[in-house]
Amino acid sequence: MIAESEMLKRILGTLALLYIILSCGGGGGPNDTAPTEDITGNSNDTGGNSETTHISVLYEAIPGSLNHSPDGTWWGYNQSKIVRFGDFVFMAVVENSDDATTPSQFTLYKKEGDGDWSQGAQLSTSVPGNLLIDSTGILHAFVFVPTVYEENRSIGQLKHYWFTDAATGDITNYLEETVIDNDGESETVNVRVGAAMGSDDTLSFAFGLRKYDEAGNNDTQQLFVKSNDDTQWSNLEAGDHLGHDFFYPFVLIRDDGYSLLPVQDDFMGVGNTNRYQKILYFEYQDGSWSNELIVDLTEHTMAASRARLLEQSDMFEASDGTVHVIYKEFLDPDLDWKVTTFKHLKRSDRTWTTNAIDLSASTVNWLRILEYEEEIYFLCATSDALYLMKEGSTTLTQLEVPSDALGIYPYYASPRSGTSTNESYLDILMLSGGSNAYPNAPNYYVRIAKSELSKVQ
Repeated sequence: MIAESEMLKRILGTLALLYIILSCGGGGGPNDTAPTEDITGNSNDTGGNSETTHISVLYEAIPGSLNHSPDGTWWGYNQSKIVRFGDFVFMAVVENSDDATTPSQFTLYKKEGDGDWSQGAQLSTSVPGNLLIDSTGILHAFVFVPTVYEENRSIGQLKHYWFTDAATGDITNYLEETVIDNDGESETVNVRVGAAMGSDDTLSFAFGLRKYDEAGNNDTQQLFVKSNDDTQWSNLEAGDHLGHDFFYPFVLIRDDGYSLLPVQDDFMGVGNTNRYQKILYFEYQDGSWSNELIVDLTEHTMAASRARLLEQSDMFEASDGTVHVIYKEFLDPDLDWKVTTFKHLKRSDRTWTTNAIDLSASTVNWLRILEYEEEIYFLCATSDALYLMKEGSTTLTQLEVPSDALGIYPYYASPRSGTSTNESYLDILMLSGGSNAYPNAPNYYVRIAKSELSKVQ
């Protein structure tokens, strides 16, 4: 039997939530603590059907970084930042002061059901890291720890923390290991780490690393893996002497191997934009690596005058084994930030097919790939709005989210994070990448029942 005091708290909580919904009209600001549900989405037609679709959404404000760069939580678009296990959702926030020279904390948070977010362990870092969840509910965090914080935040160790009782909500107690050590002199792990969990609970992470040998610079791509049966990590070097820095790798563990998707990220000097003109796909099968450029814009007419022409947006393995890749091009002659085209590549039987997705009229910046009942969908983000879109369509079904959202970087609990495809919800982070919004940038958690995807045209 519920105690009277507990019953009273529940009644008051329900009345408070109803009051917020009715008085705010379904809106919400960065200081709201109560979620808002059953919000109407609107269809923004960019070439398909224009009928209105109603999508039920829950959103709520979440803690965020005070410093935008270089250690804001939004950074690291190839990373896994949110996972779900049953009723628990886990995320991490890089908590810092509005001063890039002060230490940061990789801070764990959990949410159970419709409850509030609560804080767990805090781990020293200088950049965002990755969260993974295995099939038993063990939460894993891969966190970069700078060796000498004040001197160089990009030289340090990579640590692995695991929370063995996360399935019961414990994100305070953990075990740890140093996977890659550092002496404070040179780079042994790059901060742009991507990570993935396999269906058999194999752990993996990858990064690009510049080494030096007798021939000079040696640009490499590194993958580390560890299965449940392993006592040590295995380092599978995916490639060397690549000719360019290839960073921000997306990682997949497939039944028959591994896939990596980094982008060219050549340093062009202090104050200049790094060069992004190639995307390289790596595949490990039958004990050996292969790689191929899935796009090369170095001969484009704009390549000499504009360093950044493209960027990956996502990599995903569908239930039928097809590998999906999305990348975007920035080829507008006047607006170097504007996405002109998304390219959707599908790999099956080692053969690629490519389709263009023209969403230039809608100013969409990001596409993330989803699957529901063997259908492919896209989570789409502009700087201040979220949409859903079905593969083969150009109709964007808008999700009503807070009006103060700014510079949205979308992340969701994807299958490569270890989040089961059998979970009932789609869990999303809307993280603010707008530098002008800091130190009080709005960040939000968004939850959608997967069954709502069936409404998307």
